[in-house]
Amino acid sequence: MLFIRLDMKGTWRGKEHRSCIAGSIFSTEETIWEDGISCYNLNDKVDAIENLYNYWTRIAMATLEDFKNMQVTIFEGYKLDTWGADGEDLAICTETIKEIDAYEFMRKVYDAKDKLDGLYENENGEYEEITEKEYREILQSLIDD
Repeated sequence: MLFIRLDMKGTWRGKEHRSCIAGSIFSTEETIWEDGISCYNLNDKVDAIENLYNYWTRIAMATLEDFKNMQVTIFEGYKLDTWGADGEDLAICTETIKEIDAYEFMRKVYDAKDKLDGLYENENGEYEEITEKEYREILQSLIDD
């Protein structure tokens, strides 16, 4: 099974990786470790990307600029029979598949969401819109490319 998550560049430890509940990059609290790696399974790629986006922009309150020193990590592994602290999947990594620059990845998600909502203004000052189908295709292509 494939999973997706975000990491600070240089901190992904593959098979040895574990996530923490506290003591993370945005906190000075004592570190509390999860039983596995917090992530989202890629059975439905669009749903997984939306969950990743929503977590980082709504719960962690990250801005697009915050993603400049981060990476999207896609890994193969197996899902644990428990959930992460924020209701996400927990998994164990068996192989790292892909590491992608998070800033460019998330910029494309931001742009696609704005286009879907009719809020995207191009360099000519014109607003662009896309259909739900086009939106899903854009998000899907972020993983497939």
